[in-house]
Amino acid sequence: MAASFEPEQGVEITRPRVTAAVHVMSFQTPSFDATQAATFRTFMEETCRGGALAFSWIDPRDGFAWLWKTVPGDGPYKESDLGGGFTSFDLQLVRQPGRPWWSGYAYPATAIAPIMVLDFQNSIGGRPPARETIAALQAAAPVLGVVDLRRVSSTGVVTTQAAVTVNAAWWSSLVPASWRQIVVYPTGTI
Repeated sequence: MAASFEPEQGVEITRPRVTAAVHVMSFQTPSFDATQAATFRTFMEETCRGGALAFSWIDPRDGFAWLWKTVPGDGPYKESDLGGGFTSFDLQLVRQPGRPWWSGYAYPATAIAPIMVLDFQNSIGGRPPARETIAALQAAAPVLGVVDLRRVSSTGVVTTQAAVTVNAAWWSSLVPASWRQIVVYPTGTI
């Protein structure tokens, strides 16, 4: 993307419009049944506010979760009726510059962003989009309600647990030496 202008004398002058590389991707969804299509429309129109808000998605070119927005224009997507109650959607996505710090903690094989990260081994913690120290998180002991957990033990064993209540009792029973990492996801992720 470049901007250009013509001076009174000489050749046209161009410069980049942005300092970060712009990655635009055309995307077509698979065929969705009526329920899936309604869910997609709700996500794009309400959750993403018609394309105004970014969402996380795995870039198929590098396998990392990035933040994406739809390209501004005539709505966030174009809809195609495939017949038989099936619909597909075409959209143009712009990958936002700078991979989020939590990208490596997205739930495996999905773009589901964590609610909270406690990476004791690498001293990384936070509640996306904010990054915090693990000590600050432990001191704050945020009550997250019912969530799903993915944990890596001090010996490297990965376990998942659905519908865990993270409250003051959970924090008081937490023994950091037992874990390399605890990542918290929205209920229903696991």
